Amino acid sequence: MPITGAENAPAIPRGQRGSLLLVALLLVVLVAAIAVGAASLVGSGAATGADRVLGEKALFAAQSGILRISEGGLSCDEAPSGAGEGAWFYCTPPGDAGCGGDNRSRVRGWAGAEVEEDAPAVHNICVNLAAAGGAGPPSECAEDHEDAGEWDCAFDDDDIDPGQGGATFQNMYVGDNVRLTGVGNWTIEGEVCLANGVSLQGTPDFRGNVYWESAEDTSGQARDYDACVYVAGALDEDLSSDDCDGESTLDAWCPHAEEGGSGWGYSD
Repeated sequence: MPITGAENAPAIPRGQRGSLLLVALLLVVLVAAIAVGAASLVGSGAATGADRVLGEKALFAAQSGILRISEGGLSCDEAPSGAGEGAWFYCTPPGDAGCGGDNRSRVRGWAGAEVEEDAPAVHNICVNLAAAGGAGPPSECAEDHEDAGEWDCAFDDDDIDPGQGGATFQNMYVGDNVRLTGVGNWTIEGEVCLANGVSLQGTPDFRGNVYWESAEDTSGQARDYDACVYVAGALDEDLSSDDCDGESTLDAWCPHAEEGGSGWGYSD
């Protein structure tokens, strides 16, 4: 009868067989640990993504509450209201808001649970509700901008003459969606409030603080800011000069506007 290779194979000593078994067990344990670690990372990433989504929903809920209350649709009375699917908000009036000052309410948005105490994501915004949504220009700014005293005000594209050979202003307010051209030779010594949708064609020399309601919109070779620049009530450190020593957030996008400004601060 022919002899097979298996029958000719040398026998593995008993001690070596035990060692191989131990190595095999260690490999199984190592592979299992790697699999558990990978599953944990995947689960952690998914949880982080879900937390981010809930956090954004809570923020949007608070913003929605501000808009609905400031437009007169709701009262600031701590009654919870829905803000889309899976998100809610309520408003605490100034006396109990703990926001500082006597005109700031606190709007609290949350997501992930109908009851705030159970919600995994909560966002607070302190806000002057009388000003939110657009309260108008500084009190010095009459519709007739020539009578505004130390303020030059533009409510239409041609309200301020671009000026020839350079023009200097003390303070300036520019209303919603105004597009000013030829401003590259302007110097503004004081402060500037630029409402929603404003566009400046050219880059003036801003000597004082500049407040953009929604987004910074200039064109030119370089922005020239000598002090603090705020966008939507928050300090923009990239645009601000090294001499800026302002607060990181404001109660309103323009602190000089009537009723305390139009907009809100994200201080909490």
